[in-house]
Amino acid sequence: MIEGLGNRISQLRKNHHLSQGELAGALGVTSALISSWERGERIPVVPKLLKLCDIFNVSTDYLLGRKSSNHISLEGLSPNDAKAIATIIKSLREKNIKN
Repeated sequence: MIEGLGNRISQLRKNHHLSQGELAGALGVTSALISSWERGERIPVVPKLLKLCDIFNVSTDYLLGRKSSNHISLEGLSPNDAKAIATIIKSLREKNIKN
């Protein structure tokens, strides 16, 4: 099995406020299969793995544990929009440090 894959799927699902059933519906699989992925009993086939990456906006390297951070692409945004996103991220980090 792939170390930590189930935990990353579970955490991303929760971060996106999705139930196992909702994620299963988006992927065209059963919630039991999502549960088995999250418990590390099974791993997603490549097409489902790629769909997970699309849903959660993460790279396959992140999902598979080859890269430790979750990268958010700012591709296609105007410079002003990219700057606004960076400001929001900075503000959220500062808020979380205080808590």
